Amino acid sequence: SGLGVQIGVLPYERTTGEFQAFLEALLERLAEAGVHWLRVPVLWYAIEPVDVAPPRRDWTFADLTLGTVGRRGFSVMAVVYGHPGWAASRSCGPVDRVPLSRYGEFVAALVERYDGDGHEDADGSPVIRHCCGVCALARSPYNNASSMTKAVARPACSARKAS
Repeated sequence: SGLGVQIGVLPYERTTGEFQAFLEALLERLAEAGVHWLRVPVLWYAIEPVDVAPPRRDWTFADLTLGTVGRRGFSVMAVVYGHPGWAASRSCGPVDRVPLSRYGEFVAALVERYDGDGHEDADGSPVIRHCCGVCALARSPYNNASSMTKAVARPACSARKAS
């Protein structure tokens, strides 16, 4: 419980060192203000910019952001934003260029990386118990409630139960 905010940090335009300093200063101010919860954006387009098999994901800034926030004692909700151009016509539009299962694969990898079960976790990973996606569920030729349940909900719930 307690006060929560969404942070809109975009580390992808800064060097790792610059971003780390910026994030530490921001988190210090938020802690002083009594914030306990943070909604943290996880940008799919930055982590998986190209569609290849098997997927190549660069978790560098997600690990840095979520790890730093978690080590500072904040409760975290990871929120998937920014669909890559190969998956969606618009960054915050429906996943309409590939089956929704590709989105589900990404969310499942995100959940697995931060579920704290010791399997494929990020080094020093915080345990993130809350994750949500936005934009992907709007109407598209590939999307329906059944495919969403199979692609995202089951892997995410299974991963949470394991932690």
